[in-house]
Amino acid sequence: MSEETVRVRLGRQIKDSDALRLRTLPLAVLASVVGTVMASAFGTGRTGALLSAAMGPLITALFTTSGRGRTRSFGIALVTLLAVALTVTGFTVPELIRGGKSLIADRSGTFVPTEESGTSTPPSTPPSTPPSPPPTTPVPQTGPAIATSPAVITCSDTAVGGTGTCPSLDVRSVGTTDLQVTSVEIEGGSDGEFRATADCPAPLPPNGSCSVSVEFHPASAGPRQAVLVLHQNLPGPANRITLQGTGGGSPAPITPAPAAPDSDSGNQP
Repeated sequence: MSEETVRVRLGRQIKDSDALRLRTLPLAVLASVVGTVMASAFGTGRTGALLSAAMGPLITALFTTSGRGRTRSFGIALVTLLAVALTVTGFTVPELIRGGKSLIADRSGTFVPTEESGTSTPPSTPPSTPPSPPPTTPVPQTGPAIATSPAVITCSDTAVGGTGTCPSLDVRSVGTTDLQVTSVEIEGGSDGEFRATADCPAPLPPNGSCSVSVEFHPASAGPRQAVLVLHQNLPGPANRITLQGTGGGSPAPITPAPAAPDSDSGNQP
């Protein structure tokens, strides 16, 4: 069969099947587009979109083509292929122009990936919150170490000239060797209104504890504050604990000492 004969036969089949009539191909393309949009709306992916793009014109061609046997089958196949080709091209070309994003779906390209060639993936931005480090087993500190509580000692409100009660400072030896509490002192603006006495043995063995007692003697009304300085044998600085209290009210009454008896009173007539 010559090439000319084949062309004539194909032309006759196209004409007899009404495949390229004005109402046939546009309806098939419209059905293909509608199927693509519906499939993408349901999130079927590129394969689902392509199948829907082919099913629409196939069904349309079944009702719009003419002829019998091979002629009609040829017309159905031709309409379907042309409609799918036009639909895929109609979506892909604009997507390439606008940067690769699909026109109707949340992905790159409706039918095929449309990232621009040579475009590298941007580096990922590290999260604003750094990941938590894996848990580690605490290593005991070698040498002497100290732990004190509380961090702030608040004494009771006390009348001026009186003696207020204050929580004791707890001192613990948390190292691997003996702790030496060498001395305590008071510093700050109201240092003369607080007193501290350490009851700590020397040395204080590991896991041992002792206490430092504190007294408050306000000399004037209002908030008073000082710092308790605890000196020890650690290589770092001394421990510093805030002392605070409030003086108020009238000065504590002074009870006069009883008068000594007059030695001559018994000799009077």
